[in-house]
Amino acid sequence: MSAVANFLAFRSREQPTQRRSLYPRPLDFPSFEVRLLTLLPPDGGNENDDGSIHCTLKYDFLIERNAYTGDTLPISEYVALSYCWGDPFVRRLIFVNNIPVEVTTNLEAALRALRDMKIEVLWIDALCINQEDLLERGLQVMRMGLIYSNAVKVLAWIGEKDYYSERAMNYLHVEARAQAQGGLGKNIHISEYHAESVSALLRRPYWKRVWVIQEISKGREVHVVCGS
Repeated sequence: MSAVANFLAFRSREQPTQRRSLYPRPLDFPSFEVRLLTLLPPDGGNENDDGSIHCTLKYDFLIERNAYTGDTLPISEYVALSYCWGDPFVRRLIFVNNIPVEVTTNLEAALRALRDMKIEVLWIDALCINQEDLLERGLQVMRMGLIYSNAVKVLAWIGEKDYYSERAMNYLHVEARAQAQGGLGKNIHISEYHAESVSALLRRPYWKRVWVIQEISKGREVHVVCGS
């Protein structure tokens, strides 16, 4: 059995009552309805707080259409997450609308980092789309370009930091600032000292995703995030 088939079989074993509570009705596609996730801050004053991720999921609208001109305008402000799902069989628990939901460890790490960054309202495919509803999932895939282009920014989460990534990100940040000050078009020369770190960063699974091209190219503003 393929990894995708195993994953779908695993998802089908989730409690249906929890799924219905999380997604009480399908999205209204003609009205450009979406779901948006709001990350809640940690309850540091509560001695029972275990540090788990808590968030809310609500229905909202992606755009509104002018009844007279037919023009469309974005009406919801949110950050769209571009990321790699990771191993579907290694999962952690988060709470959405007080309902326990299992997500991949990579997504849980991303949510933890974004919470530390004070990012609040998000669009994330794994949670904002009912992945068990094949019709809804297919329709939202058709609208993916609009979702990422309407976001105030796109955050590209490439994973948690390590020794190599921290060195590479610092180096690329310095180079990017130099490019901005000296004008674009100059080739970046990567020293032998930094080549190994940059190469390790670019070999991460995130860059192997087909969807990354659309998600980044559609973003009005794109930030690459590696660790918190």
